[in-house]
Amino acid sequence: MSQTSELQKKPLVEAILEVKWELEQLTTGRVGEPKYDLLIGSFFQRIKDRFPEHIKLPLAQVPSEMVPHKVQHQFRRAPDMWPLLQLGPGIITINDTEAYKWQDFSALCVYAMSALTEAYPGQRPRITDVLLRYIDADSLDALTPVEFLSKLKVHVQVPESISKDQVVAGAADSVGFSISYPVSKPQGVAALVFNSGERDRKPALIWETAVRSLGESAHSFDREPEGWLADAHAITHNWFFSLIEGELHDKYK
Repeated sequence: MSQTSELQKKPLVEAILEVKWELEQLTTGRVGEPKYDLLIGSFFQRIKDRFPEHIKLPLAQVPSEMVPHKVQHQFRRAPDMWPLLQLGPGIITINDTEAYKWQDFSALCVYAMSALTEAYPGQRPRITDVLLRYIDADSLDALTPVEFLSKLKVHVQVPESISKDQVVAGAADSVGFSISYPVSKPQGVAALVFNSGERDRKPALIWETAVRSLGESAHSFDREPEGWLADAHAITHNWFFSLIEGELHDKYK
């Protein structure tokens, strides 16, 4: 199948790699990064040639131990420019949007993780959660959400006694559900998520493809991030093109 990056009108909203690591126990019920400020400065020193724009998010005003695994800092090449890196206590994310290309994105993920490992004070962080996630969306035009789902080869049906109940005044006007499967390469869970929403201020169907490894399963990313990324991307790539096969692929190519 074609690569996502080859689609000229791809419906991608955002591609995200989110990595979390174990925080230290500070007091009863509180965890954090004892050398968090040092980590932020050291990380920025390693990436500033490529990402010189350092933005402190509003959440950066909150003490880091109160917002574990929440991003507080952004790093961009220029204001409002994508891709971007985000960092917080116990979390890093790599984000890209319409200009996304897998080869560039995966290389950036490896680069960011290398910079994090080098910058991390003391022993390297113990990775506990890795999530590769793609968010796509397309306007419904004159379709209902259920009708658009059928174009994705996803069919939703409720009992006729509900859909044709006298109190029902029209077709279903929103959807929201997910389905997940255990996967072995990489070890973890792969999921599809579908929701009604908006894109460009128009009613839209939003769908996600994601692969996540938790706990011991996340350690394979720590050992070999390139391998984990390649395996996770193979799943999301194949699932995305299976969903859009046919009419939607023609629309996006």
